[in-house]
Amino acid sequence: MKKLAVIGAHGVGKTTLCHLLSDYANSQLKRSVKVLGELARECPFPINEKMGYDTAEWIILSQILQEREAVFKEKVRIHQKKRVVDLCDIVICDRCAYDPYIYFKLLNKLPYRSNKIFQLAISHLWTYDRFILIEPSGKLLEEDGLRMTDLSFQLKVHREFVRDIESLPAINKKLTILKAEAVFDYPEFTVKEIFACL
Repeated sequence: MKKLAVIGAHGVGKTTLCHLLSDYANSQLKRSVKVLGELARECPFPINEKMGYDTAEWIILSQILQEREAVFKEKVRIHQKKRVVDLCDIVICDRCAYDPYIYFKLLNKLPYRSNKIFQLAISHLWTYDRFILIEPSGKLLEEDGLRMTDLSFQLKVHREFVRDIESLPAINKKLTILKAEAVFDYPEFTVKEIFACL
């Protein structure tokens, strides 16, 4: 089983790409796929500008548990010798366990880099087979009632991702960087290129 994480700032097309990857893997590659959605919207603690440590901790732990549960279910199915067709070949994550740390650093003065929860998020990066980082397009962000629409903050988040990735071999050794336009303007080519890297 392969596990991909689509990462980057809010409003760049991560969720769209996750569904494009899933559709292509199902229809063209005949592979079974599970998409794990973004968890921030379900968080019981404040998000966006009011994000604090409790929010980051909840999202990180929930992300890791969600991914482990998906893998565990597949191991159980294999153990019970169910039909191979039922097995999940690819898990696609809309964000990864490390994304909350990027936002936390930008929104809080204390980085908490040595905190055990953030260390767990960093060590969990080795469980992914591929990362896809999407660059912002610079277009206005649509108001959806939850997402921050400040373009300058979106760009800050992207720059923080790029800066951090340079020092994290768990990501930069298996990273594909896409422009947001690639997701929307020529999706089929983009999806084929991503699967070619697996």
